[in-house]
Amino acid sequence: MSLVKTPEFSFTAYNIQASDIEEDEYYLISYADDGVDPENYIIIQCAYTFDDMDKKQGIDSAYFESSFVQIKGYFVIDQWVTRQMSTEITITSKSTMKMYKFIIEHNFESLPSNYEEVVKQILANNQ
Repeated sequence: MSLVKTPEFSFTAYNIQASDIEEDEYYLISYADDGVDPENYIIIQCAYTFDDMDKKQGIDSAYFESSFVQIKGYFVIDQWVTRQMSTEITITSKSTMKMYKFIIEHNFESLPSNYEEVVKQILANNQ
């Protein structure tokens, strides 16, 4: 029996955004290595609510996009840990059931003031 190791990706984020996009009813967090022309980035969006159609289509979780191996789609967030100098996020694809782990290095002081609240809302709405 062989164990499949979860692929890990890491980078240092110098630009971190956390937003509550009220007019479109979703939360957004982005991490990028550059604010103008990023080579490495992660974007996470999660709707305020999901209806029955979203559930039927399998889009009733967080939308995740990354520059790493062109990961994009709907994922369940298995773990999200923010520490003083990094954030670790582990996700599972809803379509393929593949897991990925991201380690984003940052300075805690560089996190937006609303970061913790937006993370809390994304995790509450992600199933």
